[in-house]
Amino acid sequence: MGNIQSLVMVLSALAIATSACKKGDCEQAFEMVKKCAKGKQAERLEKGKDEFVSFCEKAKADPKMKEEVEAGLACAKEDSCEKMDACEKAGRAKKRTKKITDSITAGKWKDAFDDCTLMEDYFADEAYKAECNKVFANVDKITGDDMSKTMYRCKSGEKIKQVAPDFEKACKTLAAGQLTAAQKAATTARDAGKNDFKACLELKDTAALAGPDAVTAAQKLCDEMAVAEGAKKATEEARANAAAKKTSVPYQCDASAEKLAKIDTEWAKKTLDDVLKACYVELGTVVIAEESKNAKYSCPLYITKVQEAVTKYDLTTKFPDLAEPMKKLPAKCQDAGKDAKKDAKKDATK
Repeated sequence: MGNIQSLVMVLSALAIATSACKKGDCEQAFEMVKKCAKGKQAERLEKGKDEFVSFCEKAKADPKMKEEVEAGLACAKEDSCEKMDACEKAGRAKKRTKKITDSITAGKWKDAFDDCTLMEDYFADEAYKAECNKVFANVDKITGDDMSKTMYRCKSGEKIKQVAPDFEKACKTLAAGQLTAAQKAATTARDAGKNDFKACLELKDTAALAGPDAVTAAQKLCDEMAVAEGAKKATEEARANAAAKKTSVPYQCDASAEKLAKIDTEWAKKTLDDVLKACYVELGTVVIAEESKNAKYSCPLYITKVQEAVTKYDLTTKFPDLAEPMKKLPAKCQDAGKDAKKDAKKDATK
């Protein structure tokens, strides 16, 4: 039982001091605590009366502990375990209410929010509930690192939401603020070409508190992050090869282009265009110029790759500058290009 443990812990942690309480009060408290104790706690109390009473007497003389112990002794005078339990809960709620009030006065809103989200039982106390509702109404004052550290309270506060409706409203306000920060972190990672799993997870968790629209947007941003790394590699390698007159088309060119084409966002469309331009226009022009020399008996592999992409994504329409190099393809590749177009039409009709 929580009230018994609290009283025992208080009395067991006291410094040595002279006696200043009536022995009868401490003995009465022991009998009530023993009556209400269960399990191992009851076994320990069975042989611990003298020790309990001794600690109790010393506690009353300790200025730091006197008020708390007197409150515990007052509760021990109740005529039932249930009443004693209720009395001690009320005492703890009163003590925590004062702490919350002090935090509000000092502008320590995160500390106040933490104290308001530890125990749902305290909300039965009207004074405690009133102070916490003040905190919930001012939750927008929790900012920066404090905001992110506070969010986990919302994720595990289902019981508190049932007894304090204002807590749920506060969590939505917090989530909106944290969502902006999480979106910024995810966007930064995406634009840097990083698939940051942690940033995605935090974004999704925060979005879940903000609402369905936020969840949808978070998923799209995570999808973008997932392909950002491949897209960055594709464009960087393709442009490096083009500058060095190397005709190797990076694997990531086709792989990332396919993934980007499946994501319906403005960022994905813009990034897809950049990948296609780097891989099949800038590098593609080099490939056609350099590999055409090797088209005596068949069309070189990398020219074929460029042709397939040109047909698949209609690149001569998207990038008109590519039309001229495509006209200069060697004869062996002209035939391959016709076959690629036929295959593309077949795929489109399936």
